[in-house]
Amino acid sequence: MHALWTSVLDFFFPRFCLHCHQRIQLTQEGFICDLCAKEFVLSDGACCQRCGRPMLPEAEHNLVCADCLETNPSFQFGITLFPYKGIGREFIQLLKYKNGQFLKSNLQALFKKFILKLSAFQGSTFVPVPLHYFRRWQRGFNQSEWIANLLSRHCQGKVKNALIRQRYTQSQTHLTREERKVNVSNVFSLKKRDVCNPHVHYVLVDDVFTTGATLNACASTLRKGGAQRISIFALAHG
Repeated sequence: MHALWTSVLDFFFPRFCLHCHQRIQLTQEGFICDLCAKEFVLSDGACCQRCGRPMLPEAEHNLVCADCLETNPSFQFGITLFPYKGIGREFIQLLKYKNGQFLKSNLQALFKKFILKLSAFQGSTFVPVPLHYFRRWQRGFNQSEWIANLLSRHCQGKVKNALIRQRYTQSQTHLTREERKVNVSNVFSLKKRDVCNPHVHYVLVDDVFTTGATLNACASTLRKGGAQRISIFALAHG
């Protein structure tokens, strides 16, 4: 019945690959064709145990990258899935700026490929990075919250919108590392009457990890609220 309904939908509303723009066959799911899916470089090699950023093979004996050793972030563990370039960048851009919730099946397929790595988040509480209400109104949804909801179902956890963004900030995209840090300084706070459970594993969720300034600011806020075990998750690393 599902296959029949999918075939009817594909007839009236054909799907096209987000990368090559060719029509996607009925036997393929989502919005990335099988050929382009092979261009999706996944982070399945040596990665920093602190932030999830890929490391050179020769650095495999080092568990933490140079950036994390220098900044000593407020989170202890992190996972990212793919680099923010090529088809990975197109994926994030569609999700973030084009209300790309139609990419659900593609994201679920990615989670299945990382099933072993993501088992570290089993039963966790997922905390999405909050958007300012004006930016959320502009986009129509918070992509980090949407990712967190899918990830929580995959990991049998729950989502908790524990943080609020206290003021509107400029986009981090074109800022330097230091400017990013200043831009998100004292931006986040816990919701009123919200206290973090020191025995709960909190996983902060965002779409892209670049310098880690935003996720680290969120982690610091959770830690001040009583959280002791904090990890991060981002789809892409910049």
